[in-house]
Amino acid sequence: MASYTSIIREMIIPSSSSRPSSSKPHWDPNTSMPLLPDRIVIITGPTSGIGYETLRQLVLSSAHVYLFGRSLSRLEHTRSTLERECAEALASLPKTSSRYGATPGKMDLIQCDLSDLSSIKRAVEEFCQKESRVDLVFGNAGVMTGGKTAQGYEQMWGTNVLGHHALLRLLLPALRESSATRKSIQTGETRIILTASDTHRWVNKPIHLSLTDDASNPALGHIHLYGRSKLGNVYTTSHLSQISTRENWGLTVCSVHPGGVKSQLGSSNRLLTGFKNLFLVPATLGAVTQLWGGTGAAADKVSGKYLVPYARIGRESELARDEKVRADVWSWCEQQCVKHGLIAQDEVIA
Repeated sequence: MASYTSIIREMIIPSSSSRPSSSKPHWDPNTSMPLLPDRIVIITGPTSGIGYETLRQLVLSSAHVYLFGRSLSRLEHTRSTLERECAEALASLPKTSSRYGATPGKMDLIQCDLSDLSSIKRAVEEFCQKESRVDLVFGNAGVMTGGKTAQGYEQMWGTNVLGHHALLRLLLPALRESSATRKSIQTGETRIILTASDTHRWVNKPIHLSLTDDASNPALGHIHLYGRSKLGNVYTTSHLSQISTRENWGLTVCSVHPGGVKSQLGSSNRLLTGFKNLFLVPATLGAVTQLWGGTGAAADKVSGKYLVPYARIGRESELARDEKVRADVWSWCEQQCVKHGLIAQDEVIA
C-alpha cells in the first residue's frame, strides 16, 4: 500500500507510468474527432471537469447525448450553457474545419445517483423508454468522499465501482442492440469507457480487494479507498471486455487514466484540492484520452486496454492484471445486483 509521502510525491513529480509522453497530445478532438450525428451516448458526471469537456466535444460533434447526473438543476444549467457555447463555436468555424456546417448535438437529461442502486434502475428504465440502443457510454463520474451509499456500501466503492457496474449491467441489452445495429463486431463502434486513474496503484495487495458485505475496509485510509475504487473500475472494464470477446458481443471496452487534472474531486477538503490543483493540467487536456478511446482509436487497439495521457496505451498495475482478484470483484458486484433486485440470479454473468 502506497505511503502518504509517496502519494504526495507522485502528485508533484509523476512517475513515468502516469506522466504524459509529451505536453501536447498527438490526437486533438478539435481537429481529429469524427462527426457523430447518428450516435446515442450516455455520460455520467457531465457537469464539471473532464466530464463537462467530454460532453462539450460530443455536442460539437453532433452526438445525441444523455446526461446522467444527481442534480437536475445542474444538468439543466450544463445543457443551457453548452447549447449556447457550442452553437457559437460551430458558427464561427472556417470552411476548412472538419466540423464546418455541423449542428450541435441534442442533450437529454436523466436524474441518476450512482450511490443509489434504485436510482440507477429508474434512470435506465427512463432511458430505455426513449431509446432501444446506446452506442457509447462514458462512465466518467466519481466521488472522493467518505460515508455510505443509499444501500449502506462504503461510499467510494459503492458509487465509483458498484454504481457503474450496475449501470452497465442494466444497459447491456441496449449496448448489444447497438452492437447488432452498428455491426460492431466489424466496426467497433459500440464502446464503453470508464474513467479510472493511476491512483489504482495506491493499493497493491489482493487482501485490499477482499470485499466484505458492505465493501468497508478499516485497514485502508480514505485516500487508499479512493485508489481501490479506481482499481475496481479497471477490473470492470477488463473483465467485461473479456466477456464480450468470449460471447462475441462486439463491445469495445477500456479504462482511462486521464492524467493529473484540475477538478473539484475531493473538494470537501479545500486545502487538499487547492494544493493538488497547483500541479495539475486543465480539464480540456484531461478529456483527450477518453475521447480518443471512445471515438478516435481503432477498436482492436484499445479494447480491453488501460489508456493513459495523452491518447496512448498504458500498462495497469500488477494487481490490476490479477485475473482471480478481478473475477472475484466482478462476482461480488454481480451478487449485489442480484441482492437488490437489479438482475435475477440466473442472469448472473461470470
